[in-house]
Amino acid sequence: MNALEKLQECYPQAPKQSAIGHIPATYICAAATLCTHPAIRECAADIQAKQNHKLRQPLDRDTLRDLCRSDKVDPMVAFCCCMAWGVQWSTPSGFDNFCQMIRDPKLAHNLSLLRNPARIEGEKNGSDRRKAFVLFDDNDLGVENLGRSYFTKLIFFFLRQREGQGTGYIQDRWTEKAYQRLSPCCPEFQAQARRGDGAAGRYEDFCRFIYHLAKIQNWSGSETEVALFGAAKGSDGAYLWRSFLNKQ
Repeated sequence: MNALEKLQECYPQAPKQSAIGHIPATYICAAATLCTHPAIRECAADIQAKQNHKLRQPLDRDTLRDLCRSDKVDPMVAFCCCMAWGVQWSTPSGFDNFCQMIRDPKLAHNLSLLRNPARIEGEKNGSDRRKAFVLFDDNDLGVENLGRSYFTKLIFFFLRQREGQGTGYIQDRWTEKAYQRLSPCCPEFQAQARRGDGAAGRYEDFCRFIYHLAKIQNWSGSETEVALFGAAKGSDGAYLWRSFLNKQ
C-alpha cells in the first residue's frame, strides 16, 4: 500500500477539525501585561468583564481565519488567538518566545502586510504566499523566535486572498513529512522549485501540492492540510496517518 492509498484508507471522508488549542483569552490577557498595545489591553479588559466572552473558549479554524482577516479585529489580538490555536506556549521556551514576539515592532507591521498583500515586496512574478514566506523567513524582516511552523500558520490565517492567488498552507514537520511521502505517488504533479529558490520555493511547491491533492480527493485545501497533519484517530486513540508516516 503506497502513501496515497494509506491516506485514503485513513480518511474515507474529508476530515473535519473542531475547535482546538488553548483558550485565546489566556494569551490576550498575558499579552496585556507584556506590552502597551492599546487594542490588546482593551480586549483583555473586555474579556475580564464578560464571563461568556467568545474568546474564553478554543476556536475552530474557520472562525479563527475570519477573525484574523477581519478589519474589526486588531491584528495583534488576532495574533494571540492564532498562537493559542497552535498551542504555542506548549512548545520548548514557548512562553518566553511569546513574550519576545509580542514586544517586537516588526510583528504588527508584518501582520498588517498579510492583510494587505499587494504591499509585500518581492520578486515581480512571485505569489503572495511566497512573498509572505520570504518576509517572515528573512533574518532582518522576520520576527525573532517565530519559527516556520508558526509563521506559516499566520500566512494561512491572515493572508487575504487576491484574485489569481493561491492559499498559503501550514507547513510543519507533519504536513511536510506527508508531502514528501505523497508526492512520489502523484507523478503528474511537477515541482517547480529550482536550485537557488531556497525554502520559499519549496514552500510554494508544498502549497501547490496540497491544492493538487485536494482536487484528487475532491476535498477543500484546508481539509487536505488537516488530513496531512494527522487528524484521523483509531479506536485506540492513535493517529493512524502519523503512525504510518513514522513507520516509513
